[in-house]
Amino acid sequence: MPKVRLLKTKKMLTFISTLMLSSLVMVQTAIAVEKETAPQGGKVVQYKPALLNLVPNNEFATIAKTTIDNKQYPEVLDINVFKKSAKIWGIQVPFAFDDANVAIGDVVLFKIVARSVKSEIADGSVGQMDLFFRYNQKGKPLVNKRLMLTKQWQTFFVPVKTKGKTATKNMRLALLLGGLEKQQIQIAELELVNYQQQQTVASLPMTKMKYFGHQADAPWRAEANARIEETRKADYAIKLVDANNQTVTNAKIDIELNRHDYGFGCGLKALELFDNKRKNLTEEQKQQQLNNIEEMCNLVVYNNALKWRYYKPEVIEKAMQWTAERDLKVRGHALVWGRFRSAHKDIEKQQEYFKKHPEEFQQELIKHVKEFASLYPEQIIDWDVINEPSPEHHFVDIVGKEASIEWLKAAKEANPNAQRCANDYGIVSRYDAWHQDAYYDWMKFYTDNNAIDKVCVQGHYQGPMPISEIYDRLNRFAEFGLPISMTEFDFFEIDEELKAKFTNDLITVFFSHPSTDAFMHWNLTDLYNEQGELNLSGQVYDKLIHETWHTKLTSNTNNSGELSFRGFKGRYEVTVTQVNGKQSTHLIDFAKQASQQITLK
Repeated sequence: MPKVRLLKTKKMLTFISTLMLSSLVMVQTAIAVEKETAPQGGKVVQYKPALLNLVPNNEFATIAKTTIDNKQYPEVLDINVFKKSAKIWGIQVPFAFDDANVAIGDVVLFKIVARSVKSEIADGSVGQMDLFFRYNQKGKPLVNKRLMLTKQWQTFFVPVKTKGKTATKNMRLALLLGGLEKQQIQIAELELVNYQQQQTVASLPMTKMKYFGHQADAPWRAEANARIEETRKADYAIKLVDANNQTVTNAKIDIELNRHDYGFGCGLKALELFDNKRKNLTEEQKQQQLNNIEEMCNLVVYNNALKWRYYKPEVIEKAMQWTAERDLKVRGHALVWGRFRSAHKDIEKQQEYFKKHPEEFQQELIKHVKEFASLYPEQIIDWDVINEPSPEHHFVDIVGKEASIEWLKAAKEANPNAQRCANDYGIVSRYDAWHQDAYYDWMKFYTDNNAIDKVCVQGHYQGPMPISEIYDRLNRFAEFGLPISMTEFDFFEIDEELKAKFTNDLITVFFSHPSTDAFMHWNLTDLYNEQGELNLSGQVYDKLIHETWHTKLTSNTNNSGELSFRGFKGRYEVTVTQVNGKQSTHLIDFAKQASQQITLK
């Protein structure tokens, strides 16, 4: 794949330049003119001074403390990225906050003062870095935050409430600059303020960030809406006749979209919701989650329950019965995840043997694929036959690349109606050029061998991205002529307003692309607050699928007993009220035929 780029065409260059020249504060709402300080009452923890020992120079970047001609910030940390890293983790700048003494539930505020000196990102007006804040060097991040820098010094505040199982004395921060174009940034101040439990996240300052394409009048919006009108709608017709096949004129017809053809779905945690032995959720909580899924989705995927390692037949049977009763489609996930720690435990125990006997290992894999792919063939419409082929290639290293084609063929034999997928991350959601290139190569290999039916991208976002770049990436993978599904969307962002706005824009541009056929949240609970009510992102999603992209109208049949309309593709509920007052309701699936006749009894 070509190197990841923010600009591809002359049209895009004009668009970005117009955005940047229109306002120096396009990417954030606060620019520091004078030094900004954190609120009083917290313990300030400076980063570890032995910084150069933490971050040696590498083949992509240099880092050094330097003096500059600035009265406010005479000494700064200068980070010069002189070569683009193909991997997001290729350039990391780690910091240590010793003696932070953070307890579970403490509220901490991260402060950084930084600027962009020069940049080849976009039109050169902005710099960028991702902030990963964690308990320790190997722990999962407490918060991810994408920072966009202008030429002026800016003060960024990022508050977070700590969570986890244990307290920690020290904390770690990593700035990620891999996968981005060449740039030079400078950091003047860096500190952590621990307020313990004397403050709340809401009471502390948070710097508001934006992204390319966020504006209400951004050109991409009109283009996307035009594509939606063209590709997601169709012209439909209804004709009414009576039992004698005579036309029924002047009948009132109420028409409303009942279910989209497009897949709007989510992960269903079957092991939590249908395993009676698990008590981490109350029955009321389980029922609420199921109600939410039924209301918001027409497609589900079991996050773990159909994986080889976690499969429980009795749980899957209950889950499949529940989805069948509600006519919900199901994605199968995942048959081969090419690492032993995700395989059946009996397979993992024999890994050293299988590494020496690849033929026997391949037989075990084929047997597993055939067994699982044959499950519930009437309900499962897709199978992630291979999960994350680019990074998790350990099984392929043992049995060979060609052997993976046999997995896909075996899945097709077991369930000819299910579309076969290779599901991977970082394709539309990160700046990992190597990952996108590797996945492209896998897709080409499988399409050349007629072994794949769909492009499946996960969509785990660590920060907002330019909307036009996302569309550009979709265009690249649309070259294969296959449908594209977003299979596992989530967004690690603490600013709920930013999260909601980007979610709205991402789903819109995805829905507008003619090659896509589904958009799935990995965790539908991300759309709800602790009280079980829709949060800002949930409200955005609800409005899109139930209002913005919804068809509802009332009209009357003409002298030929017919009614024509244009609406979103899908299944409709049609209520007919005849002149004599007699009423009947019908479900019509226009996917089968655009013109439908209803015979009234």
